[in-house]
Amino acid sequence: RILVAWDETVATEPKTIVRGVRIAPRAGAVAMDLYFDEAGRIVRDSELRALGIAPKHWARRVIIADSMPVTAPKAAPPPVPASASRAASLPAVVLPAPDVEKARREDAEGLEGLPKGVRRIGVVQDLASPVHVRENAASIGEWAELPHGRRVWAALFLAEGAVGQRLHLGGVRLPAGAQAMVYNAGQPDERYTVEIDPDGEAWTATCFSERVVLEVTAPAGAAVNVSVDRAVYLYTGPGDWSWDKAAGTCTIDVSCHGDWADLSYGVGGLGTVGRLGYLWCTGTLLADRDPETDIPYFLTANHCVEDQAAANSLEVYWLYQTTECGGTAAHPRTAPRTAGGAEYVAGATYASGPDFTLLRLRGAVPAGVAFVGWDSGSVPDNNEVVGIHHPAGDYKRISFGRIDAGDGTGLPSARFHSVRWFLGVTEPGSSGSPLFAAESRRLIGQLYGGGASCAYPNEPDYFGRFDQTFPIVQSYLGDTVRLVRPNGGEYWASGEEVRIEWFSTPGLNTSVRIDLLRNGTPVTTIAEDTNTSQSFRWRVPANLPYASDYAVAITPASRTVRLDTSDAFFAVGPEVLITGLSPSSGYAIGGEEVVIKGRGFAGAGDLSVFLGGAPVAQIEVMSDTELRCLTPLHLPGPVAATLTNAWGGGAALENAFTFVEVSPAPQVDLDANRDGETNAIDLQLVINAVLGGPGDGCDVNRDGRVDSMDIQAAVLAAIALR
Repeated sequence: RILVAWDETVATEPKTIVRGVRIAPRAGAVAMDLYFDEAGRIVRDSELRALGIAPKHWARRVIIADSMPVTAPKAAPPPVPASASRAASLPAVVLPAPDVEKARREDAEGLEGLPKGVRRIGVVQDLASPVHVRENAASIGEWAELPHGRRVWAALFLAEGAVGQRLHLGGVRLPAGAQAMVYNAGQPDERYTVEIDPDGEAWTATCFSERVVLEVTAPAGAAVNVSVDRAVYLYTGPGDWSWDKAAGTCTIDVSCHGDWADLSYGVGGLGTVGRLGYLWCTGTLLADRDPETDIPYFLTANHCVEDQAAANSLEVYWLYQTTECGGTAAHPRTAPRTAGGAEYVAGATYASGPDFTLLRLRGAVPAGVAFVGWDSGSVPDNNEVVGIHHPAGDYKRISFGRIDAGDGTGLPSARFHSVRWFLGVTEPGSSGSPLFAAESRRLIGQLYGGGASCAYPNEPDYFGRFDQTFPIVQSYLGDTVRLVRPNGGEYWASGEEVRIEWFSTPGLNTSVRIDLLRNGTPVTTIAEDTNTSQSFRWRVPANLPYASDYAVAITPASRTVRLDTSDAFFAVGPEVLITGLSPSSGYAIGGEEVVIKGRGFAGAGDLSVFLGGAPVAQIEVMSDTELRCLTPLHLPGPVAATLTNAWGGGAALENAFTFVEVSPAPQVDLDANRDGETNAIDLQLVINAVLGGPGDGCDVNRDGRVDSMDIQAAVLAAIALR
């Protein structure tokens, strides 16, 4: 039974993705995680560690992160002056005109295959004749010389009637000192540097114009290579609704609730190129647990950004909202933007997970944007919640509701929150937006979709549960340094060399401090500052008190904030060893005295000793190296000797003892009382003799002593004679 399945990018090999699957055997055994590579081969634990894939902790303490303080939004910097090239004199590339009316009809009717809750605002087209730019030539236009040993190439891309454009660049090779830019030919201050991804590709930022200029500048003689092969034609877009109204009239301007202003600054509208066109969703910039980092992790729905190809085209619009309740939002071209795509970190679909994608933005986030806090704990029904989103691609709105138990017809409650709104709703374009717990103001989910609208305000919406997402992304957002071993249940023997292991978020300094705790109180420092490769060896001091309430804490060496401890206690006790038994064999009926030799027997509390899994009787510790006991009843054959002490430490010795079967000869004399016949009285005499009574004639097996073996011999011989 599959509980959840997800994709995760390998930290050490960014182009490689593994698929994780958590499965629960139907017979009720413990659930386990399996990983598969892209060829479907199972990835072993040792390989996962080498790849930087952290083990998942599905049942552990609740972890929270608070939002990082945010300053007031800052004004945009003054525009960069327009380039030396002029649009009026540039060669033009005329892009094909799509069937916009057909696209609008599809959107109105519900485009088949369009993910739920996503708003399409543009179509993607291939250029009939791709544009190629080389160091000495271009398929259209020419290089022009600039002062100071530089040169420039530029071309105008004309998409008649378009609200805006994005261009796809491939095969890009820009040497040091070279750069590519796009700008709005009608408003040259709307210009963006093109961010090239690791594969030499890029989607330019959106320029809101039907006339867009692509410009490449480079040092003279530099080896440049750029090709333009695809383009996005925006037939509608954020802030431009000439053909239709924007968000519904029942939606609520986020600026009308100033107490949510700071958190709203961490919510952004996102555009991405998908299989069905240029799509609009919403997402959230998440805080991590390290107050000294500002890694731009961005959470949205998986159906908005389903893989690395879609992530490469991502651009995020920040602070696209009104400045006062009921005010008018500025055109999104003036909103701060993060372009250049993102790295796909991990994700899961709605069919096998909580419909999430975690991204790491490549570009910087602007000043005034918030890093939003979150809570990995589960949230009960009836709790009040708040959603902040970009409905229909419009400026930011806010909705208020509560978690609903659901009627059983929606998405599974194990992975999704069912929410019913009592103020405001969501719409297409809101997908991926955050759900906040109203009381804590921490993120607890992201929007999949649902039936809520201004026409049907009482229909439920469904949000992927963050407590189900968190175990998959914990190594990024949670404990940036996380303890792997010891994590509870281990046994450290006095004087033993043990290994401590931890996992560090990829790219972080692994220098850490390691402390030993007892019942939560520091006992000793294991390592003050170690930068070894996520493991450290330590010899357990001989004078460390024996106890079962130890734990290890791990902290980045440069700070005092403890990031992780063992999930449960482990024990420290004496080293235990079994070296042999004397005698090493005995009768299967048991009851024979044996001496077990080894080490660690004294001062270790109650001991449990087993031969072949059967407990021995009358354990007596004679010294630290010897103990005496009586053998149990057991089937004939060689068996292992095992021992555990009061702290959970143990030892084992294979083939330590052999149980043998008693086979008395027919001539055995069972007439113990010498009355001329063999009967139950004789057996009783043998038993009495073993217990300390008269022993004449009771050495039935003729081994020179009267003991429990004579009872067995008497019984077996009686059966044989009968």
